[in-house]
Amino acid sequence: MRWKINFDECLLLLIYVEATILGFFGLTQLFNKVIFVLIFIRLIKHYKECANDMIFYFFFLLLMAMSVIQGDGSLIIGIRNFLVLLYPMAQAYFILYLCKHKPSFVDTFMKKYFYFFNFTAIMNLFGALVQCFKPNVICPVNTYGYEVMDFDNITGFFSYGATHTLCVFMVFIILYNLSFIKAPILRLKNLLFTIYIACIILAMCVISLIGDNKAFFMLLPVVLCVYFIFVYTYKISKERIIKIVLAFLVLALLLFLAYYTNAMVRNIFNKIIVKTLGMMRDSIHLGNQANGSGERIAILKYALCTLSTWFLGKGFGAAMVFEEGYQGFAHFGQADLGSILLLGGLWFSLFFLFMYSRLFLSFVSFHKPGKRGPWYNVRMTRSSIVYGMLKWVTMIGFLLILSLYTQCFTRTDIMLCLSIMILSLRQAIREHLNYMIKE
Repeated sequence: MRWKINFDECLLLLIYVEATILGFFGLTQLFNKVIFVLIFIRLIKHYKECANDMIFYFFFLLLMAMSVIQGDGSLIIGIRNFLVLLYPMAQAYFILYLCKHKPSFVDTFMKKYFYFFNFTAIMNLFGALVQCFKPNVICPVNTYGYEVMDFDNITGFFSYGATHTLCVFMVFIILYNLSFIKAPILRLKNLLFTIYIACIILAMCVISLIGDNKAFFMLLPVVLCVYFIFVYTYKISKERIIKIVLAFLVLALLLFLAYYTNAMVRNIFNKIIVKTLGMMRDSIHLGNQANGSGERIAILKYALCTLSTWFLGKGFGAAMVFEEGYQGFAHFGQADLGSILLLGGLWFSLFFLFMYSRLFLSFVSFHKPGKRGPWYNVRMTRSSIVYGMLKWVTMIGFLLILSLYTQCFTRTDIMLCLSIMILSLRQAIREHLNYMIKE
C-alpha cells in the first residue's frame, strides 16, 4: 500500500491523536479550536456540496437560540454551550462529508491505519492496567479545576477523568477488529486474532471491575447487538429470522448456565447488573438527593417532571451542560441526555437525536443520492423497508442508551470514538455484503 498523505488524512489523524494522546497533556480545548478552524476552512471551499445538510444545522442553531432567548440565564453561557455542542458535531460532520463525497478514501483510511489503531489501543490498555495497580504513576494533566477519585482516573492515556472515553474507545477497537477477521489485510491467523480480541475484552473487564466502571459491561453487549442487527439482517427472510432467534436462545442458555454453575460469574453479574438495576430503581425516587451514577436517572426523571422541559427547557443560557450543582445535582452533566433535555427541552432533544441518528446512518450508506451502487437495491421491497426501519430504531435506541450514560454529544474524544465505531460498522457491512455478492 502506497503511503501518500493529503490534507483530509492529516486532519483525520489530528482528530484521532487529539482524542487518544493530546488530551493526556491537557491540550484538548486548544486543539478543539484548531481542528474546528481547519474543518471550517476545508468545508467552506465546497459549500455547495454541504448545502443539503445545512438545513438541519440551521434548525439546530434556531432551536438553540430560541432556548437561550426564552429561558433564564445569560447569552454568554448560551454561546459557550453552543460551542460545547458544536465542536463534536463539526468533527462528526467532517467524517460524514468524507463518507459521502470520498467514500473510497474513508475505506482506505480505516484499512491503512489498522496497526496504528491497535497500537494506541494496546498503549492505553497498558496505561490503564498500570493505573489500576500503581495509582498516580501515570497521571494525565488536570485542566478541570477539581480532583477525582483514583478509580475515576483509570483512563490510560486519555484526558483527566475520561473513564467513559476509554470504554467507548476500547469497544470501537473490538468492533473494528471484528470487522477485519475476514479481510485480506489481516496477516495473522484467524484463531490468533480471535484470541487477541478476547484478550482485549478480558483486560477491559479487569480494568472495569477494579475501576468500578460499569459502562463497559453495558456498552459492549449493546454495540455487539447493533453490529449483529446492521450486518446480519440486511436481507430478512424466514430462514434468517429462525437462525437469529436460535442464536439468541443459545446465547441466553449459555449465560444462564454460566450464572448458575460459576460462582465468579454469578458474583460479577450480581455486582454489575443487579446492583446497577437496584441503583436505577432507587434513583428514580431520590431526585437531587441521588448520588454518583444514580444521578443520571434522577436528572432524567427530574427533567421529564419539569414543565419547561415540554417546551424549550430551562434555556441553554441558564447553566453549562456540565455545571456541577445545578438544580441541586452534584454531578449535573455527567451524562448528556438528562442535561440536554432539562436545558434544551423535549423538542430540541428530539431534533438533536434525529439529526445525529441521520448523520450516523449516513456513515453506513454506500451510494451517492441518485446513483446506484453494488450494495444498493433501488426497488422498495418489503425486506428493504423493514431493514430501513430497523436501522433507524436501532440507531436511535443506541444513541439514547449511550447519551444516558456518557457525554457522547459534548466531548470531542467520545464523539471521535463513536464516529470511528460507526465507520467500523460500515467496514463490517461492506465485508459482509461483498461476501453475499460473491455467493
